[in-house]
Amino acid sequence: VALDAAQAARNTERRMNEAVVVVQSDIKVSLNVGNPGGKNPSAPGSPPRKVTARLFNSIFGKVVRQGNQVLGVVGTNVIYGRRLELGFVGKDSAGRQINQAPRPFIRPAFERNRDRIKRILKVP
Repeated sequence: VALDAAQAARNTERRMNEAVVVVQSDIKVSLNVGNPGGKNPSAPGSPPRKVTARLFNSIFGKVVRQGNQVLGVVGTNVIYGRRLELGFVGKDSAGRQINQAPRPFIRPAFERNRDRIKRILKVP
C-alpha cells in the first residue's frame, strides 16, 4: 500500500509527537523531587530539585515542520533553565559572580530514551 506524501508526513508528525511526549515526561519525572524552601539543592550532575515548580511547569514539547523536515523540540522557557542544564561561571545580569556546576535534566532524558525514540520513529 503506497502512502501519499501528505499521509507520510502526518505519520511522521504523529510518531515525532509520541517521541516528544516520552522525553518531556521523563524530564518531569526527574524534576519531581521536592526541595521545600531550597535548603537541600541537588548535587552537581544531578537534575535540579523542585522548589517552586516553575521549571517543572515550564517543560514543553512540540513538533515543528520546517520544509520537508519534522523536528521534535523539548525544553523550557525559564531563563535559568539553560544555566541549570549546562552550568554557569561568570557574572549574572545582577553583577553577582556565579560558579554553578551543571545539573542536567534535558540531555539525560533524551539519552535514557534514545533507543525508545528510535523505535517510535522507526530509525534503524
